[in-house]
Amino acid sequence: MSTSMHAADAMIAALTARQRAHAGQIQRLWEMTAHERCVAMCRGELTPAQLFEWAAQCPQEVPLIDGEFAFIAAYTPEVEDRIR
Repeated sequence: MSTSMHAADAMIAALTARQRAHAGQIQRLWEMTAHERCVAMCRGELTPAQLFEWAAQCPQEVPLIDGEFAFIAAYTPEVEDRIR
């Protein structure tokens, strides 16, 4: 087997593992209640992928700050100054 074939196999294995990890993170997100998701977000326990999945699927559940999703607004200069 050539070196490029080994590299391709390694890349496919890495991508497959990443997809499985992502699917597991999303599954864990939906195993939580809406309240548990809010608490996990405030503690910084949700990944960006989980946050965006939550916002896409249940935007009405995600807390807002000044009309923006809290997990995004928290990093704007206007809000960052208020929460520190």
